Amino acid sequence: MVNKKIWVLLTLLCMVVTGATVYIASSFKTSEQKAAEAQTPEASVITASVENRTLENILPLVCSVDYTDQRELTVTNAAPGAQYTSVDIVQGEELGNGSLVAEVNGAPVFTLLGGFSLYRDLTLDAQGPDAKLLNDALVALGYQLPRVGADIDTVTEETYRALGVLYTSFGYKPLSKEEAIPASSFIVLNNHATVISKPRSTGDVSSEALALLSSGQKELACKPATGTLSPDAATGQRLRLNTGATVTYPVEVKSEKTTTGANAGSEAQAVPNTQTGTDTGTKYVAVQVPESDLGGLSRFNAELILDSSPQAGLVVPSSALYTTGQGSTLKLQEGTETRDITVRVTFSANGYSMIETDSSTGLTEGSQVVISTGTS
Repeated sequence: MVNKKIWVLLTLLCMVVTGATVYIASSFKTSEQKAAEAQTPEASVITASVENRTLENILPLVCSVDYTDQRELTVTNAAPGAQYTSVDIVQGEELGNGSLVAEVNGAPVFTLLGGFSLYRDLTLDAQGPDAKLLNDALVALGYQLPRVGADIDTVTEETYRALGVLYTSFGYKPLSKEEAIPASSFIVLNNHATVISKPRSTGDVSSEALALLSSGQKELACKPATGTLSPDAATGQRLRLNTGATVTYPVEVKSEKTTTGANAGSEAQAVPNTQTGTDTGTKYVAVQVPESDLGGLSRFNAELILDSSPQAGLVVPSSALYTTGQGSTLKLQEGTETRDITVRVTFSANGYSMIETDSSTGLTEGSQVVISTGTS
């Protein structure tokens, strides 16, 4: 039993001695080895492939769906102190002839289609273009037959009857022919229009508009994610949505205008496509895109193409170019060797340069060029 213990101890002692010997041997280095380790490592070579493509100078933008031809929906001829006692429109609603939009002091307010606003209250036998506008709207609604002769621009008992049909269809008591037809009961629109903002609440008519309308089409309003639009952006340039599609769309550079917002109380707000208001000087890019191309989305990343090369050509990273007495050169990597090639830069954008060179140099698409050197 004692001999077995001695044998185990001797075995462990041998293992310790052997490990120490290996460690000391591995730590020992000749002066030549130490000098070699002290030297700077050999420089590594970083290369890039030569591409054949067009080159674009682009500006990243963020786009959101907006509307053209915006205007405010408001009653402009209400009496001082008049109150909206009901607001009867919703965002997204289309307005035209006979649309109920609100109540003012309990009386209904409808939209009509025409070229000018009603400028007076109308009474029985009143004649004029405003009477014709009202008659035309009631005919368009199907509430009366088309007028002929002097009846075209005259308020008659038939006008009152047809208007009464409109009133009762919304639950209001018709006007009697002894009552005047208030001009404040109608807002005249040039065309059918869509409510594009959240309508205001009830209250003082003069405090703010009922809502924002658009009689145009959807478009994209695009700006940089931060800061202001580059002065290089210009009408006629083209924009590409970052949706994977290759199609581009022409753009128009517009100025935002300050207007009294539909939900901003008395405060002014900037609305990109509002047609009236004070120019804020803030520029944005407007682009009309078919709704089918929007895919139901309302916000996009996009690229504004500020300018581009006229055609495809050889493209290298600009960091591959060196300036020498002969002009611009690059180093062509061929196996373990490099060769200087003189080139002419024809276009540069976003860290890349398009180059031309003599075909005898052997520089082609797929060639490897040195872009930098560094220690590994």
